[in-house]
Amino acid sequence: MPPPKKERAASRPRRRSQRLLISARVTVRGESSGQTLFEEHTETVIVNSHGALLLLNAPVEIGQKLVVRHANTREEAEVEVISFGGRRAGKTQVGIQFQKPSPQFWRVVFPPDDWALRTSREVLK
Repeated sequence: MPPPKKERAASRPRRRSQRLLISARVTVRGESSGQTLFEEHTETVIVNSHGALLLLNAPVEIGQKLVVRHANTREEAEVEVISFGGRRAGKTQVGIQFQKPSPQFWRVVFPPDDWALRTSREVLK
C-alpha cells in the first residue's frame, strides 16, 4: 500500500528555486546533433533562477551546451540541456540550466523559497 500523501511529499526533494509560468521570447544557438549550427527563435514555458523549460525544433542532447539570448534585453547566457519533456505546439520541451544561478536573466522577481508554505498556512486559517 502506498504511504500517505504527507509522507510522500516529505520524502520528495525540494526544488532549488520557485518556477514561474512565463512565456519569454528567446533565441537559442548551438549545434544540432548532426553537428550543424542552428539558431532558433522560440519561447520559454517555465523559468526559474537556475534555468528554464523551453520549446525547440532543433535536435539537441542531454549535456549539450547552448547559448540563450533574451529577446527583450539581448542578454546572453551559456546553458546546458538537462532534460526533455513532451511535445507542445509541434516542438520538444527542453529543460536548460545556467552555468550558475541567474535570477536576473529573466527580469522577474521570484517568490521567496517559503512562498508555497506561507500560502498553504494562510489558506488553513
